[in-house]
Amino acid sequence: MDEAFIIMPIGDKELDNNYYNVISPVLKSLGLEAKRVDKHNEGNLLKSEIVEFIKSAKIIIAELTNERPNCYLEIGYTMGLNKFQNLILLAREDYNPEILILTLEDLKFILT
Repeated sequence: MDEAFIIMPIGDKELDNNYYNVISPVLKSLGLEAKRVDKHNEGNLLKSEIVEFIKSAKIIIAELTNERPNCYLEIGYTMGLNKFQNLILLAREDYNPEILILTLEDLKFILT
């Protein structure tokens, strides 16, 4: 089964609920296994596991809500691998993308 790697803050109840009740079931219905580093690590260094998850994932979904620096780093790594067409960005409605160096507006031309 192809994999989808989910980049998101860990331990946020609202976002965890979105993962379990929306993201994971939708991906499963599309034939993709949702992988999250806190649920699928094998006890190795998290950095190296995250790198491998991003490299091998067919789709990467990144949750931007709560402005976690490590999430931005993982998004940057995904972009560095030229996986723009594989990247889906999510954010809660009240999220302010103006704080990003590369805004969601800038990504419009990349994702189309």
